[in-house]
Amino acid sequence: MRILMIVTSVISYFLNSALSRAKFGHLKDFNLEAPLTLLVWITSIVSIGVTFGASKWLLGDSSQSGLWWVLSTIISCGTLAGAIIPEFTKVFVSTHSRHVQEVTTSSHHGGASLNILSGFVAGNFSAFWKGLVILTLMFIAYKVSQHASVVALMHPAPNFAAPSPSLCRRAGQGSGNNTRLMIGPPGSGKTMLARRLPTILPKIGLDEALETTKIHSVAGVLPLGESLVARRPFRAPHHTISDAGLIGGGSYPRPGEVSLAHGGVLFLDELPEFRKNVLEVLRQPMEDGVVTIARAAMSLTYPARFMLAAAMNPCPCGYFGDPQHNCVCGPLGVERYLARVSGPLLDRIDIHLEVPAVKYRALADQGAAEASEAIRERVDRARALQRDRFAKRPGVYANAHMAARDIRTFCRVSDGADALLRTAITRLALSARAYHRILKIARTIADLSGGADLAPAHVSEAIQYRSLDRRGLG
Repeated sequence: MRILMIVTSVISYFLNSALSRAKFGHLKDFNLEAPLTLLVWITSIVSIGVTFGASKWLLGDSSQSGLWWVLSTIISCGTLAGAIIPEFTKVFVSTHSRHVQEVTTSSHHGGASLNILSGFVAGNFSAFWKGLVILTLMFIAYKVSQHASVVALMHPAPNFAAPSPSLCRRAGQGSGNNTRLMIGPPGSGKTMLARRLPTILPKIGLDEALETTKIHSVAGVLPLGESLVARRPFRAPHHTISDAGLIGGGSYPRPGEVSLAHGGVLFLDELPEFRKNVLEVLRQPMEDGVVTIARAAMSLTYPARFMLAAAMNPCPCGYFGDPQHNCVCGPLGVERYLARVSGPLLDRIDIHLEVPAVKYRALADQGAAEASEAIRERVDRARALQRDRFAKRPGVYANAHMAARDIRTFCRVSDGADALLRTAITRLALSARAYHRILKIARTIADLSGGADLAPAHVSEAIQYRSLDRRGLG
């Protein structure tokens, strides 16, 4: 494009030189502004022609029909603005313009006060007409930009309307110990949902309680007078935490937050605000369930099998895609904000749950909501199925802990579900890890429904929980 700009400028210069010599070369007295005006218009016309020609050549065969002339028209509006605005300025400031001559005559007869008033009038008229020109060209560019070929290229706004209340409730349940990321505007209840997770999780078993107690004892955070951790831990470190504080470290390696949350919930609020190096160290313990800290004197391995619950806004201002508020970040700002959480980390998160803003009717509703005890009963039934399923697999307590061989054994899909899964993997270009995550989620959904095999309904619901994959960000 820079080469085309240089070529266009050179062509316009020689064309203007030839036309100016032919038009003004034989004159002894002429308006010196005329050749410059001619150069501006020649350059604009040549640039617009080159823009349309280059766009047709580069984008004429694009799958988006009409994209070439739509983009050319939008660019040409900016080019025309560069030519027309100086012309409107000259109408009010050039010594040869009729308006300036009228102002000069009025000032000569009216004195200094009328001279000042005439200057104000000229300035206001100039600003008015230039603003009108800019507004007209922007309106034309905006209307053209609504063409289907351009809309197809735009970043899709997330739909913060959840598929159904039942899906939201099920996604929030912890029967499969699946990791989850909640995305929504400020005040939509993401933090509250995360803090309610321990109330619906199954009661901690003896083996898990002993493991958790050992870790808390080594870290020196075991509450005074308690010999056994009888409740699932809930850890919510601040986003200023260091990587050593999250994973563990020190000259004598101490457990970090991922180990202190073993058997419970690790909640990371405002996920993109964590430093990138801190987030990246989560990838290995999320995959392996343990963290190894090596120092010169020793190397220690701590358990780190936790349920990650993370929350984030969709953009810096928090209102991207919210129908009630206007986002001020712009597409580039949204992309940069989401890019703070890397694709490999998102790939390791099982459930991407979009949390919409709560409407007034729901806030004012005085009806009794489903109690945590009722939800926990369903979760306990599903977790009992999983304990029986993995009875011969030590250290595996839930579907989220399944290895690849377990998935092949326990996640058999029906023919219809297999076709649906194949289509989703192909169209969304999902990784092998995302494929396994979907199967784990579908297995949990089937357990909640009491199904033995994975039906199309289970798989389709699991795919809906990969919203960032559907938007091409996972």
